[in-house]
Amino acid sequence: MYAFKDAPKVQSRDGFLLAGMYKVHVDLPAGEYKVVSERGDSYVEVSSGSAHILDEIISNDLFQGERYIEVSNGQYLKTAGAKIKLK
Repeated sequence: MYAFKDAPKVQSRDGFLLAGMYKVHVDLPAGEYKVVSERGDSYVEVSSGSAHILDEIISNDLFQGERYIEVSNGQYLKTAGAKIKLK
């Protein structure tokens, strides 16, 4: 975990962001993204903050395969076991 000001620059691999937490408008632009499962059950979450508390969750899903997710500026997009297809 890093303080926001100390966080390394986000890097993509083969057109995807790997599992992790990303801030919309800082790490990726607002819009719709395809999230692709990399193993059995994968997790995707959109939240209003980065503190990992229930009250901040806007939407979340445990899934297999692919999902499309819409994010807005200032939100956070978090994945576990899934990667995010960049535009």
